[in-house]
Amino acid sequence: MNAPIPSRPSLTAKPSLILVVDDESMHRKLVRTILMREGYEVTTCSSGEEALAYLTTGDVDLVILDNMMPGMTGPEILVQIRSMPRTSHLPVLMVTAIKEVDEQVRVLDLGANDFVHKPYDAKVLMARVRSLVRLKKHIDESENFENVLTSLTTAVEAKDAYTSGHSERVARIAGLLAEQLSLDEDTYNLVKTGGLVHDIGKLVVDLSFINKPGKLTAEEWEVMKSHPEAGARICAPLRAALSLLPLIRHHHERLNGKGYPDGLVEDQIPKPVRIISVADVYDALTTNRSYRKAMPHEKAMSILDKEVADEAWDAEVVRAISEIDPAILAEDDMKEGKGLIEASKQ
Repeated sequence: MNAPIPSRPSLTAKPSLILVVDDESMHRKLVRTILMREGYEVTTCSSGEEALAYLTTGDVDLVILDNMMPGMTGPEILVQIRSMPRTSHLPVLMVTAIKEVDEQVRVLDLGANDFVHKPYDAKVLMARVRSLVRLKKHIDESENFENVLTSLTTAVEAKDAYTSGHSERVARIAGLLAEQLSLDEDTYNLVKTGGLVHDIGKLVVDLSFINKPGKLTAEEWEVMKSHPEAGARICAPLRAALSLLPLIRHHHERLNGKGYPDGLVEDQIPKPVRIISVADVYDALTTNRSYRKAMPHEKAMSILDKEVADEAWDAEVVRAISEIDPAILAEDDMKEGKGLIEASKQ
């Protein structure tokens, strides 16, 4: 069987721009030729000072950086690249003739994403380049996704004066619960982001009736119950949101199968979803709504405990929230103007 041919950059998409930094003119020309033959755009610089000046304004997808240069060395340039917010996550491929393991470890510790040894095969160089260009694309997609989430969450918050700040509070409480439960960093980040977007379906569902003082009619309740599915539909096309879809769709599920929209039970509900659910209910109980005043912590906990007995919520998660200082749970980032949404814009 023939080996698959590595894919080149799309002819219709904008080619990735690669910055080659090397004091040797012949090597700059060689790398430029190899890269342009593969469809990349290339800019070259002969010194660290020139490269850093370019990076302050130019949009680059990858830097290929020579390790040994007069003036600023490759590692010194790398430190400067990592120190600038604009380029702190920019992929850097180091090119070095030094084969000592300690030097290889040093450049990786300083923030290089990968390296190749001189002399190298062009195929090896291109394999490294393709890998790091994909990394840059992933970084860009993640940043764009965060901007989309920020905009959508802000729009949801603006629809309803009574629940303004609700998503931020749920995100903060979910993060506190993840810490209390000693969960890993990935889960912590997942529930924090999930808290921000769990109600995103309310953006497209008409909930104009939600602030009326009385009980919802059967028809209104069915409309209300549609927002988790609507939220999942909004985010389903976003590849970066795949891990969030269960939190968005299932945050109103209950362990006893009495939740919605899918009536999931027990192990069908992942731990991050259980955390979001409890954080969501706790915030709803302890904040003012059109149909009732905010409950004190003790009363809210008594309701959660009762519902644990009815097998609605995860007992471990409810116990965790009971072990957190109520004053910390009651903190409102928005009072200080430091909400998660605003912070994400900085």
